[in-house]
Amino acid sequence: YAFSDYQAERMGQGELPLWNPYNHSGDSFAGNIQFATWYPPRWIAIGLAGVGNWSIEAYQLEVAVHYWLVSLMMYAFLRLLVKRPVVALIGSVLYTYSGYLTGYPMLQVSVMESVAWTPLVFFGLELSMKHPRWLVRGSVVAGIGVALSFLGGHPQTTLQILYLALAYLAFAVYRGRISPVGFVLRAGIF
Repeated sequence: YAFSDYQAERMGQGELPLWNPYNHSGDSFAGNIQFATWYPPRWIAIGLAGVGNWSIEAYQLEVAVHYWLVSLMMYAFLRLLVKRPVVALIGSVLYTYSGYLTGYPMLQVSVMESVAWTPLVFFGLELSMKHPRWLVRGSVVAGIGVALSFLGGHPQTTLQILYLALAYLAFAVYRGRISPVGFVLRAGIF
C-alpha cells in the first residue's frame, strides 16, 4: 500500500512518480517494476479515487475489481472454448475463487495484478485459432494481456504465463487444431 500511496500522492500533485526520495537515500520509483508505476488500471483507480482520497480501502477495491475482471475474462475464454454458458460460469467461479488466486496473490498485489490477465491471453490465443479472420485481433488481445501482466509488477508471473501460452499453442499443433505452416501463412509473415 505504501508505494501506491506515494504514487497517488505524486500524481495528485501533477507529477509523474519517477523518483522516491524517502526510500533509502532515494531511488528510482518508476524503475522498480514491482511498484507497478506504469500499470494502467492503477492510474484509473487513483483517478477514480480522486486527488488526496487514495486510501487502503481504495487499494483493496482495486484488488477486488481484479477478481471481478478475472471472473469475466475466464468466463469469456471458457465460453469460447466449450460453448456452454453454465459450464463456463462454473469454471470461471472455480478458477477465480478457489485455489491459487485466493491464497498468495491476494497478499501480494503485484502478483495478483500480473496473474489476473492470464485468461485474456488465452482468450486471445483461442480466438486467433478458432476464427482465421480473427488471427490478428486475437493476437492483439493476447498481446494486451501480456503487456498488462508485465506492467502489473511481477515479471516472473508474466514469464510463466508466456511459457504456458507456448505450451498451449504447441498442444494445439500436436492435436491438429492448427497447422504451424497454415498459421504462419495466415498471419502473413512470409
